[in-house]
Amino acid sequence: MIGELKEKGEWLLEDARAGFGLLSLENAFVTITFLSSGIISSMIDEEVRDIVQSNKGNFFKYYTSLTNELGSATYIVPLSIGLYGISLFTRSQTFSDASFTAFESLELAMLITGGLKIAFGRARPQQELGNRDFNMFKGIQDSLPSGHTTVAFAFLTPYAEYLGPPYSYFLYFLATSTAFARIYKDAHWLSDVIAGAGVGYIVGRSLVRLHKERRRRLNITLSYTTDGRALCFSYRF
Repeated sequence: MIGELKEKGEWLLEDARAGFGLLSLENAFVTITFLSSGIISSMIDEEVRDIVQSNKGNFFKYYTSLTNELGSATYIVPLSIGLYGISLFTRSQTFSDASFTAFESLELAMLITGGLKIAFGRARPQQELGNRDFNMFKGIQDSLPSGHTTVAFAFLTPYAEYLGPPYSYFLYFLATSTAFARIYKDAHWLSDVIAGAGVGYIVGRSLVRLHKERRRRLNITLSYTTDGRALCFSYRF
């Protein structure tokens, strides 16, 4: 356990020096995709809000009450710490790496989203000021990006990327459900949740790629057979 904690502490320092894996050509394309989607969706923010708010039912009321909490930092941050703590007592390197990555992703993504909220200062739908009301850098409005959506994607993306299909489909569905819940509760515009999803997904996936590459370099196994017996050597550097 001590060795695992020491290793992950070193990873944090290395991640910071590597820009948390965010500065890559691939991320540039993904960022452009989310930005384009956000800009286009902002043109139909009002229409989407009207459709969702005029078609509410008991099923979605209860469903969104549950999925909304997947984006609550009050619950998800302690959960991420707890899962990493549990992983220390298991023999699953994947579970341990995914849980650590999810916690780091959460903290970094929330920091970025918090800064963007202040920078944009966008009014929330229930304020009835429209989707083009911005008070930049004043800290009095905080609709863009959606914090709940950021939390859901930042937390679930690492698990989705480490576990892969079919689990990843379900995890991304849950994160998307949180985004829908924010629109359903009239807390955010469509473009807000797309921006939040972008921040959470990009941060989470970037850290996963960084950590997987580091794990690959840290564990090089050479094997050969002598007299019918397999010998394996594991090097860490």
